[in-house]
Amino acid sequence: MALIALPDRVRLLVLARDALAARVRRTTPPRVPTDLEMRAAGVFVTVYCDSDLRGCLGTLDGREALGNAVVRLA
Repeated sequence: MALIALPDRVRLLVLARDALAARVRRTTPPRVPTDLEMRAAGVFVTVYCDSDLRGCLGTLDGREALGNAVVRLA
């Protein structure tokens, strides 16, 4: 299992934040850059607000591309 490089982890974090903001604003979710469409073994998204845990969702099945799963779960 390969680890995700730091620059890609930062991009995934930005993608998750943009997806959450789009959901709250009821706008179109962000498009996933093609280079973040790699397969994932699982994805877990945790949401904090002012250091307080507000929610979390995840999956272990790895059926969809990493970027798409991040957008959906965020």
